[in-house]
Amino acid sequence: SHLLGGGGYGVVYRGTLTRAGKTLDVAVKVISNSDQDELHSSKYKSFVDEVETLSLVQGNDCIVTMYEYVLEYPRAVIFYEYLENDTLGRLIHKLPNRKRLNYLEVLQMGYGISEGLAGLHAKGIIHRDLKPDNILLDSHMRPRLTDFGISRKMNPDASSITTQNIGTWIYMAPEQFNGRLSEASDVYSLGMILWECWCSKRPWGTSGDDMEIWQVMYRLIHENERPEIPDNCPSALKAVINDCWHTDPKERPTALDVKNRLWRIILAEMKKLNGGPQRVPSPKRVVKQEMKAQVASTEKPGSPLRPKDVDTDSTQPSQDSQASNSPSRFGEPSAPAVVPEKGE
Repeated sequence: SHLLGGGGYGVVYRGTLTRAGKTLDVAVKVISNSDQDELHSSKYKSFVDEVETLSLVQGNDCIVTMYEYVLEYPRAVIFYEYLENDTLGRLIHKLPNRKRLNYLEVLQMGYGISEGLAGLHAKGIIHRDLKPDNILLDSHMRPRLTDFGISRKMNPDASSITTQNIGTWIYMAPEQFNGRLSEASDVYSLGMILWECWCSKRPWGTSGDDMEIWQVMYRLIHENERPEIPDNCPSALKAVINDCWHTDPKERPTALDVKNRLWRIILAEMKKLNGGPQRVPSPKRVVKQEMKAQVASTEKPGSPLRPKDVDTDSTQPSQDSQASNSPSRFGEPSAPAVVPEKGE
């Protein structure tokens, strides 16, 4: 076996899975052992929640694919597609300054993340822990949301839910510290990720000292402080970031709004690079006239699995992107599955 990583709830291995006569590269998430029944039950519930969430959103190109799972208490195993380019967090922070993500690449990352997030929210699901380390990159460097162990389903009649203060604090919205969160809390996290993609550093930049963290949290919650957006950030991206981390959750755009806005900005940038007209059509017209239809996978995802032969081998190293001034190193973004904004 080859260990890829792990956390409080489980460990992840690289492996292969035989399915319908095909051998698939997979990431295998296995529940970690615990001597305490109550703690193990909590971990097991996290696996169950993740399976239930992923079962609702399979087919979204910006959410990781779940192939199979085993839920037989106390054992829990989930088989995901293996994505060889590691996480967005690793990509951002291992690039030298001269090779940091350029404008179009940041926009493409944001577009893919908001596409996945819009798919979650359409099913009434709040991620609760959206951050670069929970975003995997496929072979084309396109983002895939993952790690849904603490995600929550919204009541269709509720505008927010009350929950425990769980998440990664540097990406958490102010209201989340008080246990109140909604889809807008995920959008706030998206704004932080866009900032991090552009700046190539973690938000707030604390040393890890508890007192320093509490001081930053106080300014965030009570003084509405946000990380400083550098002067070299393009105005269109800056506007999206500022809107995403608005103090009032009701004033933040939806993930769908962000996706459509980023798509328009991407089109404008691509037209500049190609010397084409500067007028940007609406996403509806783009999809209808300019984009190719995407072929859905014929694989049926997320079915229960009885233990089968699962082999493991060594992992491939993550790949650094080549430095570039303007064009994206990741290729053109896929056609958006656009739902029109209100009034369109």
